[in-house]
Amino acid sequence: MNDGGAGAFLSRPTSKLAAAGVPSMVVGSFASSFHRVPRSSQDLDLVIDPQAESLLRFLSALPPEDYYADADAAFDALRRRGQFNVWPNSASMSSGDRYAAKAPDQAVSTPFEGTPRVGPS
Repeated sequence: MNDGGAGAFLSRPTSKLAAAGVPSMVVGSFASSFHRVPRSSQDLDLVIDPQAESLLRFLSALPPEDYYADADAAFDALRRRGQFNVWPNSASMSSGDRYAAKAPDQAVSTPFEGTPRVGPS
């Protein structure tokens, strides 16, 4: 990773999510590494719990010259409680800056309770 290491890599999507009012938590290799169980991966997995309005604010905050995000796929994922991808434009960021946003399982009523905060709060 370039552009300031792991902290900068993590803050790019989490700061935009926080500004849009979208609750999020880090999962996958970033989360396991934080808990001292390193895994190697070139992406960042986030679980988000947006409302339609906050998802629109988040997608609107992604400059098209820096990110590709398919709004139709994102809103379809919101309806299905599934996942969608946000991809960087390779000219502006390292090829490892890939984000997958996954909605929390509906069977879990409060997936964010007790989760340690990483990044902007």
